[in-house]
Amino acid sequence: MLLKLYMKMEVLTKDVYKYTNKYKMKSLYITICIILGIALLPISGGFYILVRIIVTIGAIAATIQNSSNGINIWSIIFGIIVILFNPLVPVYLHDKGAWGMIDIIAIILFIIQIVRNK
Repeated sequence: MLLKLYMKMEVLTKDVYKYTNKYKMKSLYITICIILGIALLPISGGFYILVRIIVTIGAIAATIQNSSNGINIWSIIFGIIVILFNPLVPVYLHDKGAWGMIDIIAIILFIIQIVRNK
């Protein structure tokens, strides 16, 4: 039963990847990098909720895109980004410096994703 579920999920992710427009994904990833760069500045708390939502959407898209050929290290990495940035069950580190490092790492990972999708 689990194998059937996995097979259906694999077919679904391949279909999603098949219809994904690379240029739209590239612009999404670039937008995320810009927003994460802005998040490094001292801004009010409401902006960070928007950052969480947008980064989560992009990381979910990257996870689906990377898992089109099965689960690999990139789908796991972007899955971790989804967990860190998700707005439903937020992760609170209570340290702006730690979030700054996570934002920089996320920017680098999204840039790598852009380069990998050429």
